[in-house]
Amino acid sequence: MTDFFKITCHSTSLADKFGLCENASKPCSYLEENQDDTWLTTVLNPDKTERRFIPVRNCLVVDATYDNITDFCTGIIIFTDNLVFTEVKNSDLGFKVWLRVGTVLLKNTIKVFKNNHNIENYQTRVAYLAHRKKRLVPTVNNALKNKFVKETGIQLYISHEVSV
Repeated sequence: MTDFFKITCHSTSLADKFGLCENASKPCSYLEENQDDTWLTTVLNPDKTERRFIPVRNCLVVDATYDNITDFCTGIIIFTDNLVFTEVKNSDLGFKVWLRVGTVLLKNTIKVFKNNHNIENYQTRVAYLAHRKKRLVPTVNNALKNKFVKETGIQLYISHEVSV
């Protein structure tokens, strides 16, 4: 079994906003409350209630069943009965490439999560594709979002911020 909840480098925050970061000097993505210049995306938490961030990329150990899936999204934010898959980027990829790569990573992670955990335990299930440099994300057509929902059962949001 591939267990997302056994990832030991998770972190929590009660801050009204915090960032998700990736740094080549650290093995996993991480949550940061103070140095907003390092944030790849801002997570808005207006209720100031505890949010748990589980880094997935480079942290998740998958069993042999998933040999063909080698890369995953940045991480998952979990609170009460909410599940938020996140993929954050800070690259100069063109919008279409960034969108395609990001949605594949989200789908990979959702697939493995669903096969190993009861996703029905979470009332709210969403996915965010966020990009630090793309503050004004072009409107994504409804066909793409509908296809993502149809394939995963999860609503996709594309933004430079994550609202939880």
